[in-house]
Order: sequence, then C-alpha cells, then structure tokens
Amino acid sequence: MDEAEGTMSILHFEHPLPESDEDEDYIDTGAAILNFYCTLVDLLGRCAPDASVIAQVISCRLLVIRNMSVNKMI
Repeated sequence: MDEAEGTMSILHFEHPLPESDEDEDYIDTGAAILNFYCTLVDLLGRCAPDASVIAQVISCRLLVIRNMSVNKMI
C-alpha cells in the first residue's frame, strides 16, 4: 500500500482510498454492487408468484401445447 499517494495496488490495479473517514467523494464500489444485488434479490423474492400459481400456469401451458399438437395432426 502506498499511503503517500492514497492508492492501493493489487495485481496492477489501483483503487483510490478515501482521504479521511468523512470523505464524501469516495464511493466503495464493492459495497455498492453488493447492496444493489441484495436489493434486487429481495425485490424479486417479493414479486415472485406463489408455487400454486406457477403450477397452474404450467398445467395450462401443457394443455395448450397438447391441444395444438392434436390439432396439427388432424
């Protein structure tokens, strides 16, 4: 770590470090990405239909597919 320049070099990747604890311009991208995906998973979990609805949709879809196949044969 090169504290004089305020950067950290890992595998030739330089990531700027905050100048102080109250640095408003510093964004922790790792935490931001993690927060985004946690929120996305939470939202998708809240919007997901019940298992019974999924089962009804699958059975209706199978009925339609089966009827289309019979109609094509005739």
